[in-house]
Amino acid sequence: MTEENNITLDPDTIYNEGKEIIKKVQQNFETLSENINKNIQQMQESLEELNKSILEKAKESGINDKDLKNALNNNNIEKEELDEEKEKEKEETSSSDRSEEEDSDDN
Repeated sequence: MTEENNITLDPDTIYNEGKEIIKKVQQNFETLSENINKNIQQMQESLEELNKSILEKAKESGINDKDLKNALNNNNIEKEELDEEKEKEKEETSSSDRSEEEDSDDN
């Protein structure tokens, strides 16, 4: 004898389950966003440490200022790119939050 699953498709159940799924997705997105921001921060700190190391090695090696400035400038460009990525991530997070608030207001 086979048992059949009773599936109810009433609108309230579908709506409530949908809200729970959206809530879980939002939590996952927030966690992902936090992790991305932490990783960007760690990369920025690593670049700063690298710049310090370059300065120390350059002084020890007697590298001229022009070469040193070029090396540091290249690292600063990378840091600026990371800053831009972080800013984009913040904008995407805030726009996502706003759209979800609008969706919940519509219901």
